Amino acid sequence: MIVPSGKEKSFSFTLPKNILMSLSALLGALTIIVFIFTYDYFMVIKEVYKNQYLKVENTQLKEQVQTLKIKMNSIINDIDRIQKFEKKIKVMTGVRPSNKNSFNTPDQSSIKIQNLKNNKFFEGKDIKNWEQEIYRRLTIPLLGIEANAAVSNFKKSKKSLMALGRSIAEIDIKIDKGKKIINDLEMSLHEIDSSILDQRSFFRSTPSIIPTDGWVTSHFGPRKSHYAKRVKMHEGIDIGARSGTPIVSTADGVVVFSGKKPGFGNFIKIRHGYGVETIYAHAKKLFVKAGKKVRRGDLIAAVGSTGYSTGPHVHYEVRINQVPVDPLYYILN
Repeated sequence: MIVPSGKEKSFSFTLPKNILMSLSALLGALTIIVFIFTYDYFMVIKEVYKNQYLKVENTQLKEQVQTLKIKMNSIINDIDRIQKFEKKIKVMTGVRPSNKNSFNTPDQSSIKIQNLKNNKFFEGKDIKNWEQEIYRRLTIPLLGIEANAAVSNFKKSKKSLMALGRSIAEIDIKIDKGKKIINDLEMSLHEIDSSILDQRSFFRSTPSIIPTDGWVTSHFGPRKSHYAKRVKMHEGIDIGARSGTPIVSTADGVVVFSGKKPGFGNFIKIRHGYGVETIYAHAKKLFVKAGKKVRRGDLIAAVGSTGYSTGPHVHYEVRINQVPVDPLYYILN
């Protein structure tokens, strides 16, 4: 019924029950359709946002991967340069590898570095394991989806992520291989350093200078003894000099005897290591005691004529593993 305002007549009408029910059903259907479209609209917006976010992330990751590749190539070139320098040092110092199967064998280091450059170590299933792990780490934190999620809009992005995962895996493997090569180079350089130190120690322990400022009056070898009146082996050389002239150690070592000895008078023996010993006899005065560490050129005594001596001089011997050798072979100055 409709009641108008004023004096106009009111009127009424009736709707069939089936029409009323149809209108109600239509209104409900329209409400559901609007809700579905609204939901789909927001889901599409969400997917678009995810795609935009993923695109930005992919761009940033690509830039980072490219930067890492440049840095990795620079590291490989540095390793190559260090390896070549290591080879030169070995040639110069004469250092040889202690193990024939070690990194130091000919061309082994070059082969490893070349393989690192050419990615030859990527054959096999190791790279797949790396890819899966990298892909898992990329997809779950960034997208909040499972690694195997079947989202049609993300198929292209997933493919891109797999490519990024492979690139990152390659860089990770290169870093791991590069660390091993660097460790081998470090060990090799340490071996060279130890060898050089040992050579320096050997050179310092090798007699190489004349023990006093004078002239050789008697050489190494058989000679007629002034006291025994017969031919005897002269196991050193005699260097004549003015009494009191300084006597110096001819190499680095440790004084093992300093005192009087029959026939030799005031006597000093220095042990230099590597089986090398030197002897200084007939000294006027001794300036070092047993146990004293000396260096080449250190003052140890003064020229004299003690013991069986016919005049001021120093009797100088060099012994290798207790065997006397000609000291003149060891005098370079």
